[in-house]
Amino acid sequence: MSDLKRTSTSETSSGSLNESGADEDGATKIALSQYDPEEIERIWKKVDWHIMPVAILLYLSSYIDRANIGNAKVLGLTKSIPLTNNQYNLALSIFFVGYVLYETPSNILLKKFSPRWYIPIMTLAWGLVCALFACVNTASGLITIRFFLGLAEAGFLPGIIYWLGCWYPRSMQGRRFAILYSSVSLAGAFGGLLATAIHTLDGAHGIAGWRWIFIVEGCITGGFGILSFFFMSAYPATAPWLTESERKLVVLVNEADRALKAKEAFSGSQIRSAFTDWRRTAGL
Repeated sequence: MSDLKRTSTSETSSGSLNESGADEDGATKIALSQYDPEEIERIWKKVDWHIMPVAILLYLSSYIDRANIGNAKVLGLTKSIPLTNNQYNLALSIFFVGYVLYETPSNILLKKFSPRWYIPIMTLAWGLVCALFACVNTASGLITIRFFLGLAEAGFLPGIIYWLGCWYPRSMQGRRFAILYSSVSLAGAFGGLLATAIHTLDGAHGIAGWRWIFIVEGCITGGFGILSFFFMSAYPATAPWLTESERKLVVLVNEADRALKAKEAFSGSQIRSAFTDWRRTAGL
């Protein structure tokens, strides 16, 4: 956490953090100078322990749920559902069709309803879709439900990135994103072991082992979604587990950095301009 101290020092000393003018930047530096460096480090550690575990668990779940079709194939899916190679490859790839189609609308809804509600609802949705894989009996059914899994997961990664951006200034985001992305390696390391362990339920209640993989992993994801309702806080300014002084510090640091504000109002005009302003569309 040594980067936390460096962050707090640089944020209070650099006049380039706020581009709106020297007066506002000076006021921010004066406000931040009232905090002891050790207190600043303690506050950011507190933020880490409340934010990062939620982000990592949900991100890990999303990768396990999109990749478990491969484990299910090895453990008997293609014996229960006759699939050609083309059908199986289509089931794999159609996930990204749903993902691409719904990603932008999902990001709009995320901003409108806030991460506090939208991300847990999205997690519950894809957990339910994952569990429903157990009901599939045909190739067309498998392809269809993979499409809907892509729809359900579409806005998750952009949503998590947006959420972390609301909490951390840019100088602190790199390490947190690295930790988040590295959790994917856990999905590869333990996803197969988890699927094999669940497959021991093969035949229980007359349900094939590969179907149990989707049921159990989907229910686990849904459980994480329910827990995130209670543990997620959308923005620093509204976090109940921060004191008033702690909230003020996190908000000041983020606003001085000119990263995402602690909370910004939803703007329909900005959404429309993204699609109608040719200069934005062309990247000019």
